[in-house]
Amino acid sequence: MLELNTENQFLRKLRYQKFANFLAPFSFLWIYLCIIAAIVFFHEMGNIFVKFLLILFVTDRYRRLEELSHMAIHGSLYPNKKMGLWLANLLFQFPLFEPSIFMRDQRHVIEQHSNINSIGIKSRIFGVIYNFYCNNKNYDEFLLRTMSVMVIVSIFISLKLYFEFIFLYLFPIIAFFPQTQALEVNSDN
Repeated sequence: MLELNTENQFLRKLRYQKFANFLAPFSFLWIYLCIIAAIVFFHEMGNIFVKFLLILFVTDRYRRLEELSHMAIHGSLYPNKKMGLWLANLLFQFPLFEPSIFMRDQRHVIEQHSNINSIGIKSRIFGVIYNFYCNNKNYDEFLLRTMSVMVIVSIFISLKLYFEFIFLYLFPIIAFFPQTQALEVNSDN
């Protein structure tokens, strides 16, 4: 009985703490600040090797965002799971052309599909465009997805960061990010 009490005390300490509702979005914010710093360095650096390393760094930050969305699926990102799922949608799934977190939640948690979101580049791009822009029955999600992508695109364009947009947003999403997901899935098996 003593072991059970000790275990219960330990588990109580793992519950959400007092400021969890306030601090949860800062996990995303920190990663985005790292991405912004990488964009600034990319813009200022002339060395091609440094730029390549920054592309890899930003791709890894996208992977970290995916981990946060994975935590949201399991309800461990935010005390209110639905709010955590919406944060993951707005700050990872939508801007990086991933399926809705609610679809991912269904597949990952309920169906235990081990390699979610690891589809080929062509089917990834065209599937997302078709499913979410042409055949979307959820207007709110469609609007939020469009707005999140447009905010990112407009920031890059308004700051005249065209190469940064291509090499630190589009290129990692289309070329590198799916490969890092595949490597992660293969290393888990």
